[in-house]
Amino acid sequence: MEQYFETLKLKPGASIEDVKRAYKVQVKIWHPDRFPAESPRLQEKAHEMFQKVTAAYKKICDAHASHRYSEASGWKGKSTRYTRASRQSTQTTPDSDSQESESVPGFDTRVWPNGDKYEGQIFQDQMHGRGIFTSSQGYVYTGEFKYGKPHGLGKLVYDNGDQYEGSLVNDMLHGKGKYLYANGDRYQGEFQNDLPHGHGVYILANGNIYSGSWENGGLVS
Repeated sequence: MEQYFETLKLKPGASIEDVKRAYKVQVKIWHPDRFPAESPRLQEKAHEMFQKVTAAYKKICDAHASHRYSEASGWKGKSTRYTRASRQSTQTTPDSDSQESESVPGFDTRVWPNGDKYEGQIFQDQMHGRGIFTSSQGYVYTGEFKYGKPHGLGKLVYDNGDQYEGSLVNDMLHGKGKYLYANGDRYQGEFQNDLPHGHGVYILANGNIYSGSWENGGLVS
């Protein structure tokens, strides 16, 4: 547990209020939006640290919420269990000394009656930030969300074995990306509304290559 406090630049045993404040500070420092998009190294480092900080915050909050400590352990022996509502409140409500913290999503795990599951950041009671969505239908999306929908950079693994890695807009393949088919074919290039659109290269499993401009899923030149 000590390493999680160290990630947030805190001493082990810091209060939950100090943990919340430290999380908000660190997540602002390492938010990928603060780093130039044209620098892959900085973006990779920012995403790595952003996830590390978020994971540390979740681990500490989970420990605080799920354990009852005795007086011998240094705690007062009171229950530290939170209701779900209070956990969400502590993760998304800003401190009075920081208005910008309103945009810092908290971390949560949610499971729907149909078996769908989401683990990641929540803002205004919606999937927002970075997270993992596992569908009961068999596909998994790992990446960025915006107000309840996959939006930004992410990776999709479909139940049939196909994979997509790249940009999404409003839950659709849109922008630059790479699609790998289960049969060995692959396409790398631009997408629009879930279809190859723009410049791209389609390589068949047998080695044949089709490169050029695509429009609504078809090669036009």
